Amino acid sequence: METYYKEMFMNFDIILFGSTTYKIMEDYWPKSLSADENSDIKNFMNNSRKIVFSKTLNNTEWNNSEVMKEISSEKITAMKQAIGKDIVIFS
Repeated sequence: METYYKEMFMNFDIILFGSTTYKIMEDYWPKSLSADENSDIKNFMNNSRKIVFSKTLNNTEWNNSEVMKEISSEKITAMKQAIGKDIVIFS
């Protein structure tokens, strides 16, 4: 499973979240110290660009994170067309 995730994550550089999943991940990954966890996955989660769609969340604490109050097809299309890797959605 670890190999699968490492290979999968090599294809993405933006993560889109809903607010509930974002908060779970924000609480876990920056503080994760377990020796059992793969450092490549931890680095990916902490260093990738993260966008959380939320009407209630006003700011973020997690590195490289931003809040979008509305889902904008124009902004998502622009992200997809920008130079870089794919986008993944964690819901």
